[in-house]
Amino acid sequence: MLYAGLSTALLGFSGALAVYQVERAAPHATIRTFGDSVWWTCSTLSTVGYGDMAPVTALGRVIAVGMMACGLALLGVITGSFSSLLLRRFAGDADEEGPPGG
Repeated sequence: MLYAGLSTALLGFSGALAVYQVERAAPHATIRTFGDSVWWTCSTLSTVGYGDMAPVTALGRVIAVGMMACGLALLGVITGSFSSLLLRRFAGDADEEGPPGG
């Protein structure tokens, strides 16, 4: 879980920087400040995607596709780790009870 959290933070920061660099001078861009790019990155990585901001350049859209794929992968890792933790915990409780009627 720690590695997934650190990966998310690193990916989010680098994605925000990349999108800001590409989009800030583009005509008709909705991502003009670093704060806008951080907001866009957070909504993209969390798979919410409000639609209030979107990249308009080709490179910005390529970065967006990568961010979406990584967001889904990180969400899967976190969900899988949490479910594995729950399964181990509940399986450990069942083993400690012993056989029924014994």
